[in-house]
Amino acid sequence: MVPHGRLLAVAIFVSFASNWQFAYQITYVNTAASVFRNIGDHAYANTNGFNEGEKMPEERWTTLWSIVVSSFYPGAILGFIMVPYLVRRIGVKRALLYTCVPAIIGCFLQLFARLAAQFDEFTFQQLLIIGRLLVGVQAGCSLCLLPMFIIEISPPANVPFLSTLQQVCQSFSTVVGFIVGSPLLISFGAYEFECLQLIAVLPTILFFFFLLWLPHTPYYLLQDLQFTPEDAANSVEFYYGSEANPATVREELYHRWCVGGEHTHDGTIVGTVNLKGLLIGSVAGISFAFTADDLIDSFSSQILKSSSAGDSNIELKAQLTTIGLGVLLFVTSIFGSFLIDRFGRKKLLIVGLLGTACSNSLVAYSLANGSYIWATARLRGSSLPSSSLQKLFQWLRRSALECFSSSLVS
Repeated sequence: MVPHGRLLAVAIFVSFASNWQFAYQITYVNTAASVFRNIGDHAYANTNGFNEGEKMPEERWTTLWSIVVSSFYPGAILGFIMVPYLVRRIGVKRALLYTCVPAIIGCFLQLFARLAAQFDEFTFQQLLIIGRLLVGVQAGCSLCLLPMFIIEISPPANVPFLSTLQQVCQSFSTVVGFIVGSPLLISFGAYEFECLQLIAVLPTILFFFFLLWLPHTPYYLLQDLQFTPEDAANSVEFYYGSEANPATVREELYHRWCVGGEHTHDGTIVGTVNLKGLLIGSVAGISFAFTADDLIDSFSSQILKSSSAGDSNIELKAQLTTIGLGVLLFVTSIFGSFLIDRFGRKKLLIVGLLGTACSNSLVAYSLANGSYIWATARLRGSSLPSSSLQKLFQWLRRSALECFSSSLVS
């Protein structure tokens, strides 16, 4: 069920800003790898006393780049672990607010990485690694805090639809990261690297001040013994609409969360409901991880480039392919939001898992037995395509092989 305009606008912006760092940080490095490489080569030449233009050895750069990109994920894991403590101590809204700080600091640390490259390679590396680590903390926290925030500000009837905005906003940020990071599509000139970092930090700064302006959620005020009836009424009117009755909302929240009741959660994870949720969440998370989604988001351009190194236009082809898949993800995410609102999460989760399994099986089978397109053409008795089309199919097949191999490694 689609909510009233103000709640929808708040949910959209909070969903976008909460997912921004996670989606942008793992995708802009995909198409902007050459920008980082140029600065890395400059730092390498300065450190070792080489002439300007001396390139870092490929093996050395590959190792460095893998470390820089992956440094984001330990921070995200730390953010996941921090969430229960933050929610219990300061609440969901304040947790979202405070975790913006490490993201802002991390982006500014990366902003000065080019300056650090003027001195030595080590400082350049450390600024990128520490910066991405700090940003990862905010990204990990926000991914967990957002669903909780949506539940706190929404009537039960609106929760299913608003919860799907997380994927829509994440896929949108993914597309933005792909496009902005590509110097072949959008060039910022000599300050390409600095502009990429400013684009990264601006939404989080806006998010910080937006959270300062937002009133506390009705659920938070219900738990806070110092709140006044006027505060509660204003919060209910802001989030639930002017037609909502504060007394009715208070009663619904007491019933939904058992606040102040005898069944209030004691803080332990032992319990049938919690263990069931842990099991379902773990299985769904593992199945998602095996799609190697984040790996493809961060390295698909490099994977596609390595599959056809002799093609002079492979850089542009690889980036356009990556962006095209990102746009497809965004469109299908919007479509999926309405499907979930219509049919519910459980049915579509099952269908999604089965669809993922079938897709991976089809890719594995076609790679093991030759191109699926060629096999279909032979079965239908059609003639072989032209040589240019044949080269295209061969390139797509090699690209799929590289992507699938990386998925297996992940």
